[in-house]
Amino acid sequence: MGCMNSVPNQVGQTFDPVIMSDDAVERKMSILLREKRKAALRRGDIFGESVQFDTPLELKSVVKSAESTTIIRQALLNNFLFYTIGHSDIDSIVDFMVEKSAVAGEVIINEGDTGDFFYVVETGLFSISVHGNVVNTVQRGATFGELALVYNCPRTASVTCSQSGRLWALDRVTFRRLVARIQSEQIGECKNALRKVSLLHALTETQLSQLAEAAQFVKFAKGDRIIKKGERGNVLYIIKSGAVICTDVGDSHRMESVRLTENDYFGERALMTHEPRAANVTAETDVTLIALDRQAFDDQLGSLREVIDHNMSMRVLQSIPILKVLSPTEKEKLFLALEPVSFADGEFVIKEGDHGTTFYIIKSGSAVVAKSITTSDENGTTTTEKRQVATLSTGNFFGEMSLLHGEPRQADVVANGNLECLSLDQGRFVELLGPIQEILNREAEERMRDLKMQEQKHIKLEELEVMRTLGSGSNQIDQMQICRNIVKEKVEFPGWVSSSCRDIILKLLERDLTKRLGLTHGGARVIRSHAWFAKLDWDAMLQKKVNAPYRPKLADPLDASKFEAISDHEEEAPVCMTEGHEWDKDF
Repeated sequence: MGCMNSVPNQVGQTFDPVIMSDDAVERKMSILLREKRKAALRRGDIFGESVQFDTPLELKSVVKSAESTTIIRQALLNNFLFYTIGHSDIDSIVDFMVEKSAVAGEVIINEGDTGDFFYVVETGLFSISVHGNVVNTVQRGATFGELALVYNCPRTASVTCSQSGRLWALDRVTFRRLVARIQSEQIGECKNALRKVSLLHALTETQLSQLAEAAQFVKFAKGDRIIKKGERGNVLYIIKSGAVICTDVGDSHRMESVRLTENDYFGERALMTHEPRAANVTAETDVTLIALDRQAFDDQLGSLREVIDHNMSMRVLQSIPILKVLSPTEKEKLFLALEPVSFADGEFVIKEGDHGTTFYIIKSGSAVVAKSITTSDENGTTTTEKRQVATLSTGNFFGEMSLLHGEPRQADVVANGNLECLSLDQGRFVELLGPIQEILNREAEERMRDLKMQEQKHIKLEELEVMRTLGSGSNQIDQMQICRNIVKEKVEFPGWVSSSCRDIILKLLERDLTKRLGLTHGGARVIRSHAWFAKLDWDAMLQKKVNAPYRPKLADPLDASKFEAISDHEEEAPVCMTEGHEWDKDF
């Protein structure tokens, strides 16, 4: 989960407390955010199972004494499955654990049964046995049954009450619902906060969601210094609760202090530049902030300036009628081919009547469009003069028809002040995608083509319908060891696996979403350009010109001789025999 609501100076955290020395505020905060992201990722490794609930979330907390709460909380903190869960989230879990009394001789867990509950011991004595042999005895503060929170599996040991006592239990469904709610609420809150930052208005909903995953909740105590004037900025802050005071703002020492409260933000320029901070920012009250550091932003989306330019250009390309037939991949190619070009005030970008081959998108600044207008007076005398007919600004485009026909320009376009554009000429377009008229023709042909493409021998995955029942296998492995191995994150490959294959697998399995191949700056293009695909012609594949590496010879379209013979017998699924299942036998 990207947003963690944990207090940085609580016991058990691996990073420094938020109370920082003046000479290292930004540096320590960046380290803090990296450590919190790592903790969130480790939690996802263990509790990352996708859960879908058809019914509304209905959870009821259970009132507990202060002593019981302390025992349960410390027990969870000492259990390795909870090491990566934020402290405030631990408190939420404690609230929803239910009391269970146990008497001597009672079997709490039976080896081999399917487990649903995890337990914390408050009082009493409990024996743990495997195959009938007692292997351990646990008491106050101990836990058992934690794998039930991870997935549905048979119990690996029995637990019997030796001395009457009290347990606190948590079932898997409640736990999953609780974690899902916390995750959804916190990521949604981060996203809504980021949406209010004016500098991020150009981002898409998908990009905001990506940043919400990378953002973190951090807390400062009253009086803590959050930003020191003159330090290089790395972090954007949004106030979730509390208030901060900005002092010594700008160059004027006479400027009054500025007070910021809930939903205000500060430090946003850190996402674009490394300019020194322009003010001191101190927590006026205890304050909770949503923090996003520049490194996380750049890893996820690239530089903010590049993201803004990309989004604007892609929106323009998608809005041009003659380019709407292009695929997303083809539009991305065009974006990458756009070249920056600058014009001084009063300089002609294009001239009416000139033969045009270049298309322009305005990146910044504005331009005036002037066209020759011919009029006639009552005596039949004609007059031609240049008239301003429009003003173009950031995000506007012109000259797109030059990509199709290279026709004479229909008007002058003149820079109105300094003007920066992105340009693409017809030759580069043809080099990348071919003549645009052929693309238009291709679109018409594809609409008429048989979608099943059987003539070309291309496969539709939905037609691969041969299935077999998997064997039942065995369960001889240590389930607890599996979880420990997940946390260790060690991946081993057979010796025959190539280095490029290992590299792409590891990068696709990267737990950090801000670093995973395909989710970073460049998106799917980075995957396509990986060394593992060096010999693959992606353009040929999109055009269905790549032959399959193996094509068996078939006698006819119904020849199934290349498939392994399977039995026609299908095992019937066991009937669920619950209490009262024969209520309708006499109907």
